[in-house]
Amino acid sequence: MDTEKIERLRERMLQCAVCMDEYKDPRILPCHHTLCFECISNVLQSSSTTGRLFKCPQCRSDVFVPQGGITNLPINFYITSLQDELGTKGYTSLCEICERDWLTSQFRCIDCDIDICHFCIHAHRLEFHADPPKVLRIETANININQVSNSACSDHAEEILQMYCCTCNKAICISCSFTSHKKHSIIPLSKKMRESKSFLQSEVDSLTSEKRNALKAAEVLEKMKSEVITASKHSMLALDVVARKSYDLVMQKKFEIARELKCSEEKQLEKFETALQNLKMYIQRLERGLAFLLDLQDNDVCLEVLDTYKEFSYKLDATRKIFTSNHIRVDHSRFTGGQFSHIFDVSLGICRKICHFGNLGNVSKERFCLSVIPKTLGIQKRYRGVEHVVKSSSFKCFLRFLFCFAVCQFVFFLGDVSGLFGFFASGLFVIYTQLMDLLMKF
Repeated sequence: MDTEKIERLRERMLQCAVCMDEYKDPRILPCHHTLCFECISNVLQSSSTTGRLFKCPQCRSDVFVPQGGITNLPINFYITSLQDELGTKGYTSLCEICERDWLTSQFRCIDCDIDICHFCIHAHRLEFHADPPKVLRIETANININQVSNSACSDHAEEILQMYCCTCNKAICISCSFTSHKKHSIIPLSKKMRESKSFLQSEVDSLTSEKRNALKAAEVLEKMKSEVITASKHSMLALDVVARKSYDLVMQKKFEIARELKCSEEKQLEKFETALQNLKMYIQRLERGLAFLLDLQDNDVCLEVLDTYKEFSYKLDATRKIFTSNHIRVDHSRFTGGQFSHIFDVSLGICRKICHFGNLGNVSKERFCLSVIPKTLGIQKRYRGVEHVVKSSSFKCFLRFLFCFAVCQFVFFLGDVSGLFGFFASGLFVIYTQLMDLLMKF
């Protein structure tokens, strides 16, 4: 029987109506149709609520599950005998990315619905999906998982790649090491692979630490964000308490300050959301790289893995620079209530006094800048404007200097007015002259 007739027979007799693939563990239904055991289980789970009744996908007849479950459905030995006679159908699909004609695809991306070879799967997993893709390993009959990329030398087709040129950063054969790469730095390819494994393992540790620091930075930003929201809520509550005591006079001022607080909150939250979005994007890339390295098998490590990961590292550094270069300038308004009598509004620069025959409340602005430390991904808080000057150590030293200067001026003034300086000066002069006389005698 020729190959074309065998394929037609497979399509007509050995193809499941549900998965449209060759039967795997074929079972006969009471309506005499045949389905794969796994397909029956999937149909039962998706269409039956009791787990005892479902409809045949081909004739829509009601199928009652036996007492022992679908495992008691009889096996179609006619189909299995026919499969044994014709032989199983091997999977020989080529990679749909590189289309190498010498290598059978070993993986299938469920999300993209394409077959991928052993060498292209690494770049596909790292670059073409925001989340880790659903990748299945294809069981094939004619694939050698121990193959290495470009196993045949491009200059010497009869030789395989066994050495690695560190000068040119490429794999070469032994003949190339004595000819075109004679004066280059050459090491065995197996040693290069071991170094690559060590490098990737160190990257696992580095990315783990980097992810931990990034998560800590995210926690700090989330905490600062919640503090802004909480402070705004407390300010609104305090304002409401004051407004209820003198509704007619305070209401207009209340609405004015409420708008100011709300506007301040929205501006600050927008800044935090932007910073958190950049940080979450960076954490997502970290998790992708970390998941990729942790998911690598020993036989997955090849030169393409190293090159792909280096390209990914460059993009990861670029994303990190975007986040660390972002500075969040916070200008947050706060309101605190006080005792009131009659309303008047006084601006004092640092804060505003809102009074009603007294202190109705304070509206103050807290100005600071949140910066990311590039080395540790820690959050550094620095005050800006007048607050920065008032809370700085230099300003405190200046105040101490002014105090000491004022005290000294006051002491000098008292000494000059009371004549104490003249008295002390004359006493010191007398002591000095007596000491000089004693020295002259000796």
